[in-house]
Amino acid sequence: MAAACVLLLCGCETSVPPAPIAEHAAMADAARWLECTELARAAMETTLLARGHLTKTDDWSEGLKCVTLEYLHAPAFFVELVGSRADVRHRFQGVVATDRTTELVALRERTLDWAQQRGGVVSFDTVDLDSDGTDEVVVHHGDPRQGTADRITLVTIHGATLSDLSGPYLRYDDPDLSESCEGSLAVEGSHLVVTTTASTGPSEHCPRLGRHVFAIGNERLAEVTP
Repeated sequence: MAAACVLLLCGCETSVPPAPIAEHAAMADAARWLECTELARAAMETTLLARGHLTKTDDWSEGLKCVTLEYLHAPAFFVELVGSRADVRHRFQGVVATDRTTELVALRERTLDWAQQRGGVVSFDTVDLDSDGTDEVVVHHGDPRQGTADRITLVTIHGATLSDLSGPYLRYDDPDLSESCEGSLAVEGSHLVVTTTASTGPSEHCPRLGRHVFAIGNERLAEVTP
C-alpha cells in the first residue's frame, strides 16, 4: 500500500496507454478464430465417436479430421468422421462449434468411396467462393492405388444442407494407363483455378496443359471461360 501511495503522490505515469479501439477489435477477432489443433481434434473425435456409437478399428483409415472455417460469419470446425459400427465403415460430415460439442450442422452420413476407406482423404482447404459468409470446403482426395493422385471435390454448406461438387484432378500418375499430369490450385475471387504444367493429354484423370477456371453454378463445379 505504501508504494502505491508514493506513486499517486508523485504523479508518476506508470500505466500503459490503452490500445486503439480498432486494435482491441482485431485482438478479439483473433481470439475468436480458433485453429483446429490436435487437442481440439482429439476431444471432438472422442465425443462424436461415442455419440454416433462408432469405434476406430483402423487408426490409419478411421477417426476425425477437421479444419476451421467461417460459418455464418463466425469460426467453426468442419469435421469428417469415419468409424465402424458392426464391422461396417461409416463416413459423416458436419459443422461443430468451437466448444467442440455443439453440432451447428448435424453430422450426416456421406458416401464413402474406395480410396476413402483406406485413408484416401488427405487434407482440407476452405474458401468462401460465393461471398455468403460461409466457407466452402475443398477436399483433396489421394488414392493409395496410385503413387501420385490428388483429386478435389467441393463441399458447399447452405443452412443444414451439405452438397458434394465433383472437381478435377490436380495430380495423377498411373503407369499402367500411361497417364500422368501435374498441376496446382489457386483461388481467384469466386473461382478455383487449376494450372496444369505437365500432362500426357486430356483424359478422365488429366486435364490438358494450361489454365482451367472453375466456378459454382447450377449446383456443380464447372469449368468456365474467364
